[in-house]
Amino acid sequence: MNVNETKRFFQQIRKEQREIIHLARMIKREELSLLPGAIVYDKDKVQVSPEDKFSTVCAKISDLQEELGQSIMKLKEKQIKAERLIRKLEDPDEREVMRWYYLTVEDNHLLTWQDVSIRMNFYCRHVLRLHGNALVHLSKHDTK
Repeated sequence: MNVNETKRFFQQIRKEQREIIHLARMIKREELSLLPGAIVYDKDKVQVSPEDKFSTVCAKISDLQEELGQSIMKLKEKQIKAERLIRKLEDPDEREVMRWYYLTVEDNHLLTWQDVSIRMNFYCRHVLRLHGNALVHLSKHDTK
């Protein structure tokens, strides 16, 4: 396994995390749409056929929740594989960089390189160097 394949494996984890965050936001938006809206008095009333918005939105929420559950299960499997790989790294700073950047989500946001450098109290350039070294070391291990 080469460095690019190793990097792609870890990048896929971040992509799936972004997808999960997006699905969770979509669910929240649909739930909020069920709240009563403001009454608009300056518009003419037009008779329309009744629409069962509640059932439609609930069905959509249910579908999104099912998709979210499946995505989370898929992500958990990859995170377990990633953690096994990360544990093989000898340098504790390399392990920490990989965990912060690829496995940590805080307040529904993925950490940036700047966030990682602040948490580790290193310059961003050093964090990126540690990341590159970690990928080289991890490429010697199988991600399957």
